[in-house]
Amino acid sequence: YFLDGIALASTGDKYGFIDEHGTYIINPQYKYASNFSEGLACVVPENGKIKYIDKTGQLKFELPNAEIAGDFHNGLAKVKIKDKWGFIDITGKNIIEPQFDKVIDFTDEYAAIMMLKDNNELWGFIDKTGKIIINSQFKAVKPFKAGFAVASTDGKQYGFIDKTGKYTINPQFEDASDFFNNIAAIKQGNNWGLINKEGKIIVNPQFSYVEGPLSNNLIAVKSDAKWGYINADGKYEINPQFDSATNF
Repeated sequence: YFLDGIALASTGDKYGFIDEHGTYIINPQYKYASNFSEGLACVVPENGKIKYIDKTGQLKFELPNAEIAGDFHNGLAKVKIKDKWGFIDITGKNIIEPQFDKVIDFTDEYAAIMMLKDNNELWGFIDKTGKIIINSQFKAVKPFKAGFAVASTDGKQYGFIDKTGKYTINPQFEDASDFFNNIAAIKQGNNWGLINKEGKIIVNPQFSYVEGPLSNNLIAVKSDAKWGYINADGKYEINPQFDSATNF
């Protein structure tokens, strides 16, 4: 996809970047490349180290000791060094030293981090200084969006926590999506429906899948192996007829 007029593309087994006319503005020369995020892209030359370049292709910095590096979110990118994860800033400086067993990118100023304890994966959240804001206590979490995060204490039932780590909607769903425009998709049994931020069901679980979030007042849903689009009231605006569908 295009972001700020630039898209990742490959010719043969090498990656580069094209403009909206399909012309390479950064020639295909990398064995790996990510999309641009916050003005930088992560690239790996053949037999080379992880680097970040700007939109002109100029090298901004190199990470000679990194095993894996990610996109930038909220000004920070995750980096794996010696089997531990931390975060760098847009100059390549280690802002949060690698110390976590797993991490999820920053959203809403928080990042989810996982620490192994007695071979159990326990998730919590840190702020952009690396300070632990929510202690590692959850079996599973999703990133914060709009002030809420999906979390599960037992890995089976999911609810929503606020930025203090307190459940605002108790664990009761088999799965759940992020909130967007005050609506989240939830799974009960084998079916998906919608709730509001108070946890009230506004569309009864009846779909085999919901591809949130709400966009252009439409949500892609799957029913009887076909995809269509409902509005926030659960009424079909575009009847199920497609083999696959994405959100507007």
